[in-house]
Order: sequence, then C-alpha cells, then structure tokens
Amino acid sequence: MAACLLSPLGASAQDVVLLLEDVLSLTRSLNEGIAIQEEQVGIVSLDKKRARTLITPQFNLKAEYEHPDKEIVFGEDQFRADHSWRGSVTLTQPLIDLRVPASYSAAKVGITVAENNLATEARLQLLEAARLYYSFLQAAKQIEVAEESLKLASNETVRARARFDAGEVRKTEQLRAEVDEARAERTLTEAGSALEIARAELARQIGWTARTVYEIAPARPIAGAQTNDLEKLIGMALENRTEVQAVVNGIDRLELERKVVRRQRWPTLDAEYRHNFVDPETIAEENDSWTFLVIASFDPWDGGNIGIELERIDMELDQAELRLRQTEKAVSLEVERVYRDILTLEDNLLTLAKEVELADEQYRTLSEQARVGEATSLDVSTALVALSQAKSLQVRTHYTYEFAKLTLQQVLGLFPRDITEDQTEYVFYEKD
Repeated sequence: MAACLLSPLGASAQDVVLLLEDVLSLTRSLNEGIAIQEEQVGIVSLDKKRARTLITPQFNLKAEYEHPDKEIVFGEDQFRADHSWRGSVTLTQPLIDLRVPASYSAAKVGITVAENNLATEARLQLLEAARLYYSFLQAAKQIEVAEESLKLASNETVRARARFDAGEVRKTEQLRAEVDEARAERTLTEAGSALEIARAELARQIGWTARTVYEIAPARPIAGAQTNDLEKLIGMALENRTEVQAVVNGIDRLELERKVVRRQRWPTLDAEYRHNFVDPETIAEENDSWTFLVIASFDPWDGGNIGIELERIDMELDQAELRLRQTEKAVSLEVERVYRDILTLEDNLLTLAKEVELADEQYRTLSEQARVGEATSLDVSTALVALSQAKSLQVRTHYTYEFAKLTLQQVLGLFPRDITEDQTEYVFYEKD
C-alpha cells in the first residue's frame, strides 16, 4: 500500500506512489457516489424495523375536556356533568397480523436490492478510477514518446544547420527541420498538460482534491478472458452481474409487496388495556377504572384502495419483467462488444509493433541517406512524423487494451473481486 495514503497533502510526491490496487481501495473508501449508495442501504434497512412495528406494543395517552349544553341528573345521582375532564392510558398489543411475515421478507429483499445497487455503483466508480489510472499511465508514456521525438527532431535540426552552413542544402531544408523541432516541442507541451489533467481527474475520482501531489506505478498485465467461447462468457455475465440480480430481486420484492397488500383485508387480533380517569365522577363513568379488551378487526371493503394498489403492483411486475429482458440483452451485447474489442486490439498491437519497427528502420535509413545527399529533408521529416505517430498510437492502443481486459472482467461481474473496504485483491492479473 502506498505511503501516506490517507494524508497525501502532508507528503512529498516521491512518498505517494499508487498502485492500481491503491487507487481502487481509496476510491472504494472515499468516493462520494459509493458513499451515497451505502447510505441508501442504511435507509432501506429501516423497512425491517418498520415491519416489526406491526406487532410491537403501542402506548397512548389521551386527555379531553367536555362541556355539554346541559347536565343530566337523576335524583341525587349525576349522570352527565355540565363540564368534565377525562384522561386515559391505553396499551395495545397486536396478537395476530398476517401482514408481518410478508412485510419482513419484502424488507429483506429490499435490502438485497439496495446492496446490489451499491455493488453496481461501486463497480462503475472503480472502473472509472481504473480508466483514469490507465489514462495517467498513458499520458506519462506519451511524454517519453514526445521527448524521444523531440530529441530526434533536434538532432535533425543540428544536421540541417550544419549542411546549410556548409552550402550543401538550401535554407528551406533547415527551416523544415526547425518546423519539425517546433512541432515536437508543442507535442511535448501538450503531453505534459494531458498528464496534469489526468492526475487531477484521478485525484477527484478517488476523493482527493485536484491539487493533490502523487505519482502512480505501472500495473501488472491484466488477465484476459477465461474462455474464447462467447456464449459461456455471456452466461457468466448473466449469472454474476448485480444489475441482473437487482432486477430479479426487485421482482421478488414486488411479489411480496402484493402479498402484504392482499393481507390488509385479512382479520387482525389485538389485546388492549385501557385505564380511565374522569373528574367529576358520575354514575355512568367511574374514576380510576380500567378495561381489558380483545379486539378482532376485519375490513372486507375499503372503498377500492386495495384493489387499485394491487393493480399498480401487477403493472409494475409486468414492467419489471420487461426490464429484466432488456437488462439481459444489454449485458449480452456489452459482453460481445468488449470481447470483440479485445480481439481487435490484440490484432492492432501486433500490427503496430511491426509498424513501429518498420517506421524506425525507414527513419534511420532516410536520415543516413540525407547525410550523403541521397534523401531530402522532406523525406526525413515525413519519416520522423510517421515514427512518432506510430509510437504514440502504440502507447494508446496498449493501455486501451489493458483497460479493455479489465472492462471485460467488469462486464462479466468479476471486477472488483469484492467491494468490501478491507479488500486487497480487486483484479485478476496474468499469472507470472
């Protein structure tokens, strides 16, 4: 683990060097998007407590003042006073409420859905952190390419000036070499700017400030696909992807919610203890008295609200089934696209390696020929530009390929290997 990870502002640049695992671990701990989803899991967890309240005791205090239009008296006995104070203490214990099991199960499924959403968000945020990590590496490597190109262009400028001073070439030959050198300097400046932008973007994704000073270390090669059978890869993704699991769990939750709503029509049984106080006391109402009741309640018709709620749930279930098919298709397409991108990038890397080799040979040959007047500065300039472009494209393709392999792990549901904060292994690497 990198030094001073949690307080990078208090360390020098050489002290904070991040591996890919460090970037992912810090993102898991500090990224705001992941933290929001963690809070959502806590919010949804309250539904379990809410389900328990259906069978927990309820305590009620009540006080009222009554002033009727007249009192009622039978002889010497007062039946209703012209004004009175009443108070009651009521304790109710639900005995039977058949909504409880389904409500509790629905709450548990809801927590699973929220955890799947957390896992999905974590994977997306970690994948974005990995992309920015490889962008950082690519930007740093592009500086090396730009510096090498500038060195070659500077050498050509020195040669062109010497040949012009010797009267071997015209002024345009020297100017062309100087233009190539200026272009190489501009490319190096742009590469340096791209590196600082990549550094700031990665810092923000981690959860640091954009001005945090740090460096990163190259990652080991990422493992490729476990099989070349595309159908097996798609099946693996459908089994592992939390997006699919979240939709399936959402369907389960709706079915349990439908049970809860249906059971609102079922009878409930409560035990109630009520202690009454009244002042003044009358023959109809005794002060400091208590009553114990067993109450059975049944609501066969609520005006149609339950029916409307059941209709809504059925429509949402149909919608969820469609969403499941849509998600499965999207996952399948995503796996195929990434898999074929990797195959294309592998072929491109082989081609680019050959292209760089040939461009380098062509440049060196033309540079030697130009020294003896067998090639023009335009030939050398064209070859130098071709070599620089080939090297730059090779660097870009290499890091795109490494990130594509990591993306394949993500679309298969294998990256990260775990999303717990103490996780130290996030990525499958190639075996040494």
